[in-house]
Amino acid sequence: MKILLITSILVFNHACNKITECKDDELTITRTENKTGKIKLNGYYYSVFSFDTSSAEVYLLYQNGIFFDANSKDLDDIKNNNVDLNLPDLAYQYKGFWGTYKINGNNIEIEYWLPQANHCVKLSYNKGIILNDTTFKITYKKFSYKGETDYEESVNEIFYFKQYSPKPDSTISFIP
Repeated sequence: MKILLITSILVFNHACNKITECKDDELTITRTENKTGKIKLNGYYYSVFSFDTSSAEVYLLYQNGIFFDANSKDLDDIKNNNVDLNLPDLAYQYKGFWGTYKINGNNIEIEYWLPQANHCVKLSYNKGIILNDTTFKITYKKFSYKGETDYEESVNEIFYFKQYSPKPDSTISFIP
């Protein structure tokens, strides 16, 4: 019993040290107001997964330049306007899935933090083109951690607009 307790304490201590060693990469896209009028902002954008056509990835883009990846939602819920985007309080205390975006002409860039198993976050950078005010296409994705590229690929992910109100609050303390 004593050995089990000591082992548990050592494992817990090592895990805590790992967490404190973690230094999250900073976003490279500075938060700026989106006054372009290029895309609608009074709802969310969704893209059907190629590997699971019954669900879709949901993105929230705010006029203040904040981005949130609301993760996957059931496609039938999206089609039937039954999506619940209320965020738990914990979502406002952790960087995971929050980020920034910018629009330059018909180009859109999105950068956000992705949670990792070690309680650190890695960066996801997405680049694409705006097709019209309710549709954009992500054509490039890159994932990096501690300044090093983990993975990058060309993609063809089309995001469609769906009106939704009220959107969750985008006030967070860790993006100036």
